[in-house]
Amino acid sequence: MKRLATLGFVAVISFLTGGWFLHREPTEEERLYEQARVLGTVLSVIHDHSLESADQNELFQNTARNLVAQLKDPYAELLVGDGYRQFSRQMSGTGELDAPGAPAASAAHVHIPATSPGVMLNSTVGYVALHSLSEGSSDELQSAVWGLRKRGMRSLVLDLRNDPGGLIKQGVQVAELFLPKGDTIVITRGRTAEHSKVYVAAAGEKWPDLGLVVLVNDGTASSAELVAGALQDHDRAAIVGLPTYGKGVLQTTYPLGADMAIKLTTARWFTPSGRSINRARTRADSVLADARQAALTHGARFRTDSGRLLADGKGIQPDRIIRRDAYTADERAFLDSLGSSYAAFRGVLADCATAIKQQGEVSSEDFVVTPAMRERVRMELEDRQLHLGDKVFAAASSYVDRQLGYDVSREVFGDAAASRRRLLDDRQMQAALELIQHSASEGDLIRLAEATAD
Repeated sequence: MKRLATLGFVAVISFLTGGWFLHREPTEEERLYEQARVLGTVLSVIHDHSLESADQNELFQNTARNLVAQLKDPYAELLVGDGYRQFSRQMSGTGELDAPGAPAASAAHVHIPATSPGVMLNSTVGYVALHSLSEGSSDELQSAVWGLRKRGMRSLVLDLRNDPGGLIKQGVQVAELFLPKGDTIVITRGRTAEHSKVYVAAAGEKWPDLGLVVLVNDGTASSAELVAGALQDHDRAAIVGLPTYGKGVLQTTYPLGADMAIKLTTARWFTPSGRSINRARTRADSVLADARQAALTHGARFRTDSGRLLADGKGIQPDRIIRRDAYTADERAFLDSLGSSYAAFRGVLADCATAIKQQGEVSSEDFVVTPAMRERVRMELEDRQLHLGDKVFAAASSYVDRQLGYDVSREVFGDAAASRRRLLDDRQMQAALELIQHSASEGDLIRLAEATAD
């Protein structure tokens, strides 16, 4: 029966294709064309004769999605309609701004900054966060860094935490801001020459005397990891934080019409030393504090320019691993008690900050939140019928003080002061500053980072 079924299938296909493939072995291109023709015929027959009617576009899109789903590619995706438009905006660094009272169709596209405003953390250390690697990201970062240099910056903390990446060319251009001309930045290897390249720094680094610490975490992915990997391989920066996401592959988007495109993985990429940072995606992914040491212990094959061992696979392993900030049990109890009233709590903080400013209770950015300021928050919560309990409130006093401190800083001294205060409370930022303060050179920064642990 199986043999008869096979012969029957051959006969049908032979009829559909005119019997030509029985005469000679078709080429791969011819085979693909015929398979696509058969698929088109199937869709047409279903559309014309099926008892259950179906929209032709829906049939095509569902079939295309199923084809993409068959690939062993976790990043392959069929982008349709709003999904495609949103992806295009992300890559171009734009978003939508709705005019008040205007219909949704009148939404205007506006530029979304790829970097945070530059902030001086003290007289010599600056900070910039790079949020994405969309069109123009490298220019924005360069502008922010030059602005900080004019204000006396001698060391920079570049924050790549939760940067999902984006365009490879932007990752290359960001990395070459900090690397000498001729340094390899990344190597890509795909099925074709188009996707197999060696990217090299085309111009000399902009700030060769600038001390550099890069912050990363498990939200640092793709071309953001490319930046961190290049800087680490060339001993140009101390990498601090948590192991990164581990996306060592590149996608290419192929338009299929005005409102549709297919995104496919077309190459793997490797850091200048030749290591891959890619790791398989699983639901059980976790980050361990000793991940770097474990990876180095089990057969590291790659080295930086100065000979330091590097781990391959499972993301960029920081030179110094620092766990993220976490709520204490008392802080969780406080937030649980607030529940859906958290927005009201934020409103209380804003009102108290305004009152503190009006009464002139703070005069310098390094002010300390006093018990009296905290009591003002508690009383205001009570006035608004938010009864959390004295014990719960008292146990979370440190959390309340921090949040009130941020609001007061913003109200009295501006956004930059609030950002500075928040950053200085960040454990990973504190580690970066400690390294900078105890180092006289980039080499010192890296050696000190490797010699200490969380």
